[in-house]
Amino acid sequence: INSSGTALIRFDARNAEHNYINNGGNLGIGDTDPSEAKLSITGVASGDYGLKIDQDQNEHALIIDSESTGASVIVVDAPTATTGSVFYTNPNALTTGAAIRVEQTGTALASTATGGLVEVLHTGNSGSNTNNLLLIHNDHASSIGTKCLFIQQDANQEAFKIAHSGTTNRAMQIDASSLTTGDGLMVYCNASNTDSRKLVNIVNDNASATGATALYIQQDSIAPALHCATDDTYGEARFEIADASASNDFGLKIQKARGTIGSKAIVQDDDRTGFVGWQGYDGSNYKYTAAIMSHVDGTPGTNDMPGRLTFQTTPNDSVTLTDRMVIDSAGHVSLPVDN
Repeated sequence: INSSGTALIRFDARNAEHNYINNGGNLGIGDTDPSEAKLSITGVASGDYGLKIDQDQNEHALIIDSESTGASVIVVDAPTATTGSVFYTNPNALTTGAAIRVEQTGTALASTATGGLVEVLHTGNSGSNTNNLLLIHNDHASSIGTKCLFIQQDANQEAFKIAHSGTTNRAMQIDASSLTTGDGLMVYCNASNTDSRKLVNIVNDNASATGATALYIQQDSIAPALHCATDDTYGEARFEIADASASNDFGLKIQKARGTIGSKAIVQDDDRTGFVGWQGYDGSNYKYTAAIMSHVDGTPGTNDMPGRLTFQTTPNDSVTLTDRMVIDSAGHVSLPVDN
């Protein structure tokens, strides 16, 4: 009987206290008062495991049968861990199956608005420290058959959804700096049905959000910023608007400034401000058949931007565009002498 009046069975070895069983049947290994758990292990020596299970048979090494309705089944409290892993698994022999599997056959979770089969919750204020709440790392360059993340959704619901509350940072970023061929992002569909569907759908669903750009592409090289290709009999780019006002419609705006995107500078006389061209394939490369281009036609200034429009076609036995009609800033129309 200890000082608090609790009955204990104590097991000693070499005149040292080691194991205790209290009157509730709780077992303490190194714990003189195992009243908090059926099995309590404390005082683990440096270099020793707190608990080791060596299962040499084709059966579960650990089963926990919990009747809890609100408390966690497993709690790992590691407040002093600064490096390493709180949870670590090393399934080197695994060829099929999964290293970690969470399986639910009931429907109770579907009736709640929050929670999930796997939830990563961060409530601490980490300030500007770089933290990854979920990090998936395929740490071998030759493991080309390994996907970092695979989601198979068999129900008629989103397979992946991000609810982002940030105001100045991105909801998702893909860094493809090492990419030489292939795609930074690919949306693939091989369905043969003719149902109306959108492979990419961008919706700015508030008419007052006039400063929101639905799609912004910044291309700092001479490669195309947008390339649309179709391997069928017909292709088109379509712009559609439905509005009660007669003055609202869709427009295509091509803009040009000197300087950089972040520090723009005024254009100069004869700067080309836009270009629309048509090309045909000659067996080796695409060559221009016709083009329309816009230039600054004079000295520009604040609220002063004179323009010139040039129409060009390519003559027979040539690949060089030739001016066919020019409309200058004064409205004068110029045609070739032999026209």
